Amino acid sequence: MATETELKFRIPPARLPALRRAVATAAAQVLPLAAAYVDTPGEHLARARCALRLRREGDAWVQTLKAEGAGTLQRLEHNVAVAGADRPALDIARHDGTPAGAQLRALLAAAGPDQPLVERYATRVQRTHRLLRSGGALVELALDEGEVLAGERSLGLCEIEFELVDGPPAALLALAGRWVARHALVLDTRSKSELGHTLA
Repeated sequence: MATETELKFRIPPARLPALRRAVATAAAQVLPLAAAYVDTPGEHLARARCALRLRREGDAWVQTLKAEGAGTLQRLEHNVAVAGADRPALDIARHDGTPAGAQLRALLAAAGPDQPLVERYATRVQRTHRLLRSGGALVELALDEGEVLAGERSLGLCEIEFELVDGPPAALLALAGRWVARHALVLDTRSKSELGHTLA
């Protein structure tokens, strides 16, 4: 179980080419991501700011559960790698024994048996990411370009995330502040799951 500490920013279109060059150094990696997000028909997970997804990351599958953390910048996150080349079935038991898993079980119990988990929206993203050391912290930069899909509707997605891997949160804030000043980034605390929920 991990606590995710990150800052997310929208990118002005005119600033995107320069930002791409800044992220895509020789150390950067490009990874295609395709995720399906599930919720109950009554949107019990979204209303509790909880997200459950199954995502293909390159050639691998990962099931992820995110739930409310201690503050706006922090969320509980539990990732489980799932073996096999074909799309696996979603299994909430993979998150049992974690605080996020306990939240999920409680939400589904409150929703009742007539509220099954169904796919609500999806994302298709190309991620360019790399690690960066700054101020005693290790930070992952991830530039995501793609779209959010819900039925016949779609929404373009272009954002950059700064996620604290290790070190003091103040260093994450200082690093992000420099990139904001350089590239005119706009803070946006909405997650991909929140964008997908709104679109759906």
